[in-house]
Amino acid sequence: MDIPVYLVAGFLDSGKTNFINGILEDGFAREDKTLLICCEEGDEEYEKKALDNVTVVTVDDEDELTLAFCKELEKKYRPKQVLIEYNGMWQMEPLYREGFPANWIFSTILLLNEGESVPMSPYSTMSPFSTCCFAISAASRSTASTSAPVNVVAYATSLQKLR
Repeated sequence: MDIPVYLVAGFLDSGKTNFINGILEDGFAREDKTLLICCEEGDEEYEKKALDNVTVVTVDDEDELTLAFCKELEKKYRPKQVLIEYNGMWQMEPLYREGFPANWIFSTILLLNEGESVPMSPYSTMSPFSTCCFAISAASRSTASTSAPVNVVAYATSLQKLR
C-alpha cells in the first residue's frame, strides 16, 4: 500500500512547526494514523492536543534517516501517511534518492521561508531560498518514474514584510 509523504522543509524560524501545528489542529491526522518525523528541535513545540492520532519520532542526525530506519518505523507504527519536518541545513538528495521505502510516495513538498530573508531581486538566483527551491524541484523530477504527481510548493511566511 502506498503511503503519502508530506515533507515540510525550511530553515530555522521559517514556521515549519507552526505550520504543522496548524494542519494537525485543522484535522490533517484526524482520520489517518500519521507518523511525524521531526528532524530538528526549534523553539516551537507540537501542540499536544493535536497529536491524538500522531506518532512523533525525532531524528537528530541526517545519517539516521535511512531506508532501513524508515522501514523499521513503518513496521512498528503502521502509518497511513508520513509528515516530515525536515531540517533546512540537511542535504535533500539522499532523502529522495535512497531514504524512503518504495511505497513511501512524495505527495507534497513544502518549503517555508521567513519573509525577511526572501531576496528582493528576481535575479538573486543563488540565495538559500532559491537554492532550496531548486533542490526541491530536482527532488520532484527524480520521482517522475512514479505515476503520482508531486506537489512542490515554495511559500514565504511574513509576506507583509516584503516591499
